[in-house]
Formats: sequence, structure tokens, C-alpha cells
Amino acid sequence: MSMQCRYLTHMFVVALVLVPTCVVAAPDTLFEHLPEATLVVARVARLDRLDRAIEPLATNFGVAVPQFGELVSQVDGIDATGEVAVGITEFEPGVYVPFVLLPVRDYKSFARAGDGDSGIDVTPLTLADSELLASRRGRWALVTNVIEPFSALGQLDKEVAGRVANTAEDSLLTVLVTDRGLSALQQAAQSLDQSPRQLANRRRILASQPFNWRSLDYWRQRASLQSDMVDRLHKQCSSVVLAIDLDDELRAQLAATFIPRSEQRQVEAPRAPAPIALADERTVATATCAWDSPWVEWLVQMHLSSFSAGSDDVGVVYFRDGEFDRFRKSVAEASSQVVSVSGFMIAPANNKPTMSDSALLLTVSDLSEFIAAFDAAVKDWNRMIETARRSGDFFLQTKQLEAGKRTGNRYTVDLPTAFRDNNVPEVRQVLDAMFGRNGAWTVDVLPIDDSRVLVSNLPDALRDKLADDIERAQSPSDVEAANFGWRIVIDPAVLQDWLNDVRRHTYGKDVVGWKPKSLHSTSKVEIRVTTHNPQLRIETEIPGDVMQAIGSLHRNQ
Repeated sequence: MSMQCRYLTHMFVVALVLVPTCVVAAPDTLFEHLPEATLVVARVARLDRLDRAIEPLATNFGVAVPQFGELVSQVDGIDATGEVAVGITEFEPGVYVPFVLLPVRDYKSFARAGDGDSGIDVTPLTLADSELLASRRGRWALVTNVIEPFSALGQLDKEVAGRVANTAEDSLLTVLVTDRGLSALQQAAQSLDQSPRQLANRRRILASQPFNWRSLDYWRQRASLQSDMVDRLHKQCSSVVLAIDLDDELRAQLAATFIPRSEQRQVEAPRAPAPIALADERTVATATCAWDSPWVEWLVQMHLSSFSAGSDDVGVVYFRDGEFDRFRKSVAEASSQVVSVSGFMIAPANNKPTMSDSALLLTVSDLSEFIAAFDAAVKDWNRMIETARRSGDFFLQTKQLEAGKRTGNRYTVDLPTAFRDNNVPEVRQVLDAMFGRNGAWTVDVLPIDDSRVLVSNLPDALRDKLADDIERAQSPSDVEAANFGWRIVIDPAVLQDWLNDVRRHTYGKDVVGWKPKSLHSTSKVEIRVTTHNPQLRIETEIPGDVMQAIGSLHRNQ
């Protein structure tokens, strides 16, 4: 080997030895130091920032909230500019232990403050008159109840910790529900009898009890009513991350991220549909939504599970085995034909029926198959109601709809008959004031062209005007979209006015002891939902004037 080659080889070996010593290690994150069996944890980015954010918020809502950062920072050795976490870990099956990760600038001072010995791995402490154990974990002290062996707590998987840290970013408050947490919730939800009779009886008992957030058994019973939703959540998601931020102007930013358990089917985002609206109407909310996505399929099924758990709203005590699943499948079939959705909700004025207020324009892949699937779902609904144990008769009647040159289907439920109060005139008067059409709930399914269909419960004149406007407007292919997902815009002030109208129509114009509430804000709230990425992300920003208006409404209640 030549001298030059030996020299290059020598330099290469030296480089291999030196390079690792020159690499700057990435700073560790709080999530890496969570106990391995963490179920749920809330992380505060900075203790001092928490106090600055909570004080104006508490003042706005008229509630007394202690200065958490100031209280914790009074303990020697605590770093008030650091991250802190409070959570629950499963020490052993069925044994749940609370813990705190406290940021420490001087662990020895912290240990001495609790009469502990910083020279040992696990330090017995006495803080706030409680016997605790502490151990150093990076820049934090892990503090929990006295348990043995402390080493059984372990540390959260680094890959999971890194994924959560990237999702959480620098939000003021981050709440993480881990895979173990979702699993524990699923076990709790399924630990009680799930027979239809027992669920109906449990729902009735809980409805008559006061809310008891301190009782684990109370939460277990509540979870059992939503066992299907919890099961679907656990099967689909490996973890859920909620992030909350608040600035000095009371502007709040909220985001929920659902991390999938497995890779999602890749779907190309469709072009955005043209938004629809009606002029001269007070708009409560508008929406444009991309539909063809595994996450949308999951959300549809979650909504159906929610309806199943709360079906007593339409007088159903419980469904017979298999019938609800049949209806679920038929809804999924109709939903699978939808490509995108554009819609709105309006708040009718001038004593118009208050609930005739929404419309959806669906872009579908095959119009005839969608109409057939929708009609099949209606038939499955009627069969399901027929076999259910119920106190109401919410059967959908179908008839052909003629709207000018267009033909479609109209589905109706005569509400007084459905509630079995057909012979009580006052009931029909109230329901007519709310829904119009002599107290009948109606949904019209009206094709516009070969790929678009209007689904609405608008009064006939408004429906026909909207259909004409849609036909003259741009087709979905003419509207550009960039990374299109869901976009929902809500006007809080109009929403509050509409709720006032509903109350007046329900109880009469002169409701004794009730005053209409006003939300004095001019801003709107936009909700964005990303359904085509591997993760489902729901985020929104609530403007400061809306937060202040909500606070004022709360103080004046």
C-alpha cells in the first residue's frame, strides 16, 4: 500500500472516531421521560406562561383560578420556565397511579426541599404533606405516590415519544391519550353488561343522577354506553393528541390529531366543490368537504355509533341484534358514492319555521347508484324502527318529488304521529312552528345533473331558488383546490340568535323567566379538517372577540 493510501486510511479511521464526539446531541423531550405505561398526560409548555394565559381567561369568564406556575415554582430547585406534565400510569393491571414530571434546574435543592436524599436513585420525599417518591429523569424529576418497585415505571417508547413531540410542537397545553390509555378505556367500556336491556336501564339511571366526575365507576358506566364508539376509536387510532394555545389577546388555537394504528389508504384529494349559499339569509355555518377518505368512512361510522348510543332521542329504547348493523351498512354504501360535499345552515327570520334551515350539495360518483343506496338506507331505517323497542314511530314515508323540471324523492316523518301525540293540538302547533309543513320533518333528495344532487330540508321556494343558482354556477371541475380537505365556517353571533329563535318557537314568544342571549362578536370561527394525510387533524382558531363574548355570556348567566 502506498504512503498516500495509508495516510488516507489513517485519516478515515480518525474521522470515524472523532465524528461521534463532534455531533451535538438533540435535546431530550419531556415525552421521552414519561412512564412506559402512561395512559393519559397533560403537558404544560412553560409554567410561567401558563399563569400569564390563565389570568385574563379566568377574569373574562369570572372564575377564580389559582396561579399554578407560581405555586409550583415556590419549591426549591424548580425551573418555572420549563415543561411540566401531570398524568396517570398503569403500575400493574388495574392499578392506576398519578404522576408529575417537574422541571428542575437543581435536583439536589429539589430533593432537600422534600427532606429527600439526592444521592440515591429513588428519593423518598414529603411534599404538600404527602409521602412521595422522586427520581431524576433528564431535566425533570418524576414524582409519584409511594410504590414499589419504582423501576417498574420504565420509559415511554422513543418512537412514540418523538411522534407525539412533533405533533405537540410548542402548544401551551398538550393532552396525550396513549395506546395503553385507549386500550384501558376500551376495557372499561366493555367491562359491564352490553345487553340491550342493561344498556337501556343504565342510560335511564345515569340520566337521573348528578354529574360525578370524581367517581371512576361513574365514568366506567358512562363509557359503557359508548362502547362501540370507544372500540372503533381504539381499533383505528394508536394515540390522540390535543393541543391548546392562548395568546395575550385571548385568541385560542385548538388542534386534535388522531394518529392511525396502521397506514391509511392513499387517496388523491378531489377538487374543491363550489360553495353554495342563499342571498338575504342569515348564515349560521357553511362547509366544503372532501369525502373519499378512510378517515371520513371512520367518522361516518363513529357518528352512527353515537346515534345508536343516544337513540332514545327518537324514542328508541334499544335496537334488536343485527338490525342496526344492517342500517349501518346501507348508510356506508350510500356514503361511499359521495366524492365531495358543499353545504350551509341558515337561521330563518320573520317567524319562518326555525328548523327548515340546511342544504347539502353532494358530488357523487354515480347518481343512479347513490339514489338507489339512499333509498335502501331509508328502507333499512324503517325496518330497524319497526323491530326496535320504542316509544315513538319515526317511520320515513317516501314519495316522488316534482320541482319544476326536476324530479327526485321526498322523505317525511309526521312528527306528532311519530311522538304518538297526534291528538294533542298544542303539540302540532309547536312542531309546525319549528318545522313547518303542519309539523312534518322533511328531507328532499333532488338531482341537479349527472353528478350532483341537492339534499335539503329547505322550504320549497328556497330549495328551488338554490337549485337554479347551482345549475347556473360553476361545476366542481371549474374550482381549483390546493390540498383540499374540510373547511367549516361558523358565525357564533348568528348561531346564538338562531338558538333564541328555536327557544321562542318551542315555548312561545313570552317565555316566563327567560331572556334571549346575545353574543356580541363580529368574527367567524373556521374549522379545518385534514382527512387525506395519514393522520386525521382537526384544528381551529377562536378569535379574541369571540372568546370575550362567550366569557361575557357566561358571566351574565
